[in-house]
Amino acid sequence: MAFDSPLTADFGNIVPLNREFLELLRTEKGLRKSVMELPEYQHHRLVTLDRSEALRLAETPFLLFSFREHDDVYWDRILTEPGSPGLFHGRISENVTTLMSSALGLIWHLAQRDPFTLRLFSGAPLSWCETIADLTLHHLLDATCRSGDLPVLRFSYHRELWRSLLDGGVSGRVSVRKATQLSALQIVLSRSQQNAQWARAAKTLRPHALRVADENDPK
Repeated sequence: MAFDSPLTADFGNIVPLNREFLELLRTEKGLRKSVMELPEYQHHRLVTLDRSEALRLAETPFLLFSFREHDDVYWDRILTEPGSPGLFHGRISENVTTLMSSALGLIWHLAQRDPFTLRLFSGAPLSWCETIADLTLHHLLDATCRSGDLPVLRFSYHRELWRSLLDGGVSGRVSVRKATQLSALQIVLSRSQQNAQWARAAKTLRPHALRVADENDPK
């Protein structure tokens, strides 16, 4: 099956979301809870990246955080149960609220327009993309906000993935960094979908992803 490559603008929307998430990991205790699954040295490394390293890691061509896309029980619950009014506002800072609203807005838009690109950027199953596409944006944001839950670090249990991203994935050498980040994408897709087609499809990102990230990046 042939797939179109994601638009350059689509990738351009991922980078600032990743950048904001990495920045909030420094200050938001709730977000840092999902990092605790990493070995201590990886946990420490992730939350103490210097500005240049964080900017480079943010270029990774998928969302570094997850809304539990593979947890059907979780999504069935938050979409059907009323939740507690005001819980989101009371527990989550305005900065995290902004990040979540922006990310979920992009996810909803892609689910409507281009679920393949959404699956590339999140490793989400098609069933989840279809569920999101059937919602109104208001319903999605309201249900997620009322749950009071925060996004979590993607694949926080995968030590090798994060060892690679926190090493070559933040390298000052563009070729090393891009190769590492694209390899990480292939791992996410293959582990998420158990389908080699997705790993091959990841290669379609190269013309767009590398161009966006490299425009102002010194070699």
